[in-house]
Amino acid sequence: MHCSFQKSMASVVKEAHKLSITTGAHAAIVAYSVSGIPYVYDSSNFFDTIYKFLNDAKASAVIGGH
Repeated sequence: MHCSFQKSMASVVKEAHKLSITTGAHAAIVAYSVSGIPYVYDSSNFFDTIYKFLNDAKASAVIGGH
């Protein structure tokens, strides 16, 4: 399962990077593997991106994949 997670994570990061490059959007990803290992990607400055998200009243999160 670990290899599957790593492959999926690599795919998600590739798409986030592509989104950032093609549109100029700031993209950040935080994911934890089943074993609890954190994986983080950010197209710019992770803490700035997360802080901006947490303090933006218009921000919305995708909960449970919906």
